[in-house]
Amino acid sequence: MNLRLQTAWRGVFLYRLLLLLASAIIAFPMIGLVLPLLSIHWVTDTDTARIFYVSSRQLALLARSVLFSALVAAVTAVIGAVLAVILIRSKSGKRMLAIILPPLIVVPPAIHGIYWTATIMTAGQWLSRHGLIAAQPGGWLTAGLAEVLSFLPVAIAVAWAGFAMLDPRLLEAGIIYRPEPAVLAGIAVRLAMPVLLSGAGVIFLLSLSDYAVPSLFSVNVYALEIFSTYSTGIHPAAAVLTAAPLIAIIAATLTAVLRTGLRVQAMAMSRNPSSASMGSGMQINRAAAIVLLLYFISPLAVMTATAGSFGSLAIAASGARSEIGVTIAVALSAAALCVLLGLAVGRALDKKGPVSTILWILACLAFALPAPLIGIGILQLGGFGSWFEEFLPVWATTARFLPIAAFISFAMHRRAENGLIEAGRVFAHSRLHGLLRVTLPLMLPGLVISGATCFAFSMGELGATLLVAAPGHATLMMRLYNLLHYGASRDVAALCLLLALPALASGLLLTVILNQRAAKIVLEPGNV
Repeated sequence: MNLRLQTAWRGVFLYRLLLLLASAIIAFPMIGLVLPLLSIHWVTDTDTARIFYVSSRQLALLARSVLFSALVAAVTAVIGAVLAVILIRSKSGKRMLAIILPPLIVVPPAIHGIYWTATIMTAGQWLSRHGLIAAQPGGWLTAGLAEVLSFLPVAIAVAWAGFAMLDPRLLEAGIIYRPEPAVLAGIAVRLAMPVLLSGAGVIFLLSLSDYAVPSLFSVNVYALEIFSTYSTGIHPAAAVLTAAPLIAIIAATLTAVLRTGLRVQAMAMSRNPSSASMGSGMQINRAAAIVLLLYFISPLAVMTATAGSFGSLAIAASGARSEIGVTIAVALSAAALCVLLGLAVGRALDKKGPVSTILWILACLAFALPAPLIGIGILQLGGFGSWFEEFLPVWATTARFLPIAAFISFAMHRRAENGLIEAGRVFAHSRLHGLLRVTLPLMLPGLVISGATCFAFSMGELGATLLVAAPGHATLMMRLYNLLHYGASRDVAALCLLLALPALASGLLLTVILNQRAAKIVLEPGNV
């Protein structure tokens, strides 16, 4: 009995220790953002007025950035909903989504953005050489196109989830009395609207926080203004105060998304996929399938053709071997930390109480804050030795993507077979035996999904790493971002492939796991 109590006490202690470490990793950068405000001599500092000064140019830039991100979110959400609602009407369309979508989802929007930016630049160079266009594409329209293409997998996945949550009986009843288009517009889209709005809100936040893609097309957005203000060296508080309007907009949007998300829970009336008998529409289905295949294949084909032979790819990899090594080390370290700490945070999120509420707030803020603010917050803590500076990119990356691992862990806890886990704890020979034979096999698919997602997202991190990376420790994303300022080239195409292929491989692993889980659920009694 004493041994069991001692083992249980150790488990509780380890859980609380991991929870404390995760909270510190997320909260300390936010505390670092407050420290510059405390260092201002509010009465005697002659530069205080300069710090607080907000120009009309900045206000106009903020308005343009909000409008730009809103249009990107709206267009992306509409296209994603249209593709999803067409493809899910047939078994072949659902199968295509199940195969192609997970790899696209695991590849983060940052890599998608760089990928499509390089593709658009390469296409622009080809068109310019053949006299079809006068100059390289650029400006707000081209930047918007690149962002729509980069966020499209998120929109399709959200729309698919929204339509899958619908009660099939409502659709079946509607099809009896009304034509299929009227049922889709009048019932399916309206019922799925909370999910679609939540997805559009997330895309709006991602677009509003991104400056990499717009800046490559010579478009200045407000997220870049934060980075520029901090780089001027006026005072760190100037960057924080510059970001204040953006943070307010993000907080308001996040609140609206979370409130809409509460309505989504009421939509999950059936765990089984919709079995409504929708019309065939083979031509429309084929057109949507072709669009999705072209979306998946086109950038790969363009980058492969531009990179040339395998020898060119090897030369580019040899020239960037230092960046590749740093990228892999940071991504693996951050992914391991995210999975381990995400388990504890996800378990805490599933409980009620003040601790759960605080963790929800921290996780949502860390997920939504612009990446430069995370880097600025870490740098303001100061006091790092030269030996620790090399680990700052790991800290910044973990702080950014730990919320994603926590959300996956939260969903995993919600869907876990708690009865089997409790039975394993009771009847196992030891706690380790129950962990290895029962708990780990049940949780392993979720852990692999969390690890693959965080690894891919860590490879594409740029905004925070650009600030905290030590000299000589650049990542592959940083090198690629710098090269793209000079236009697309063979080296850019090769580096794009080197960056995207590992993320796509992680996505293919995710596809295999999800399909195996789906097949297992179908074979369970009551799900046939």
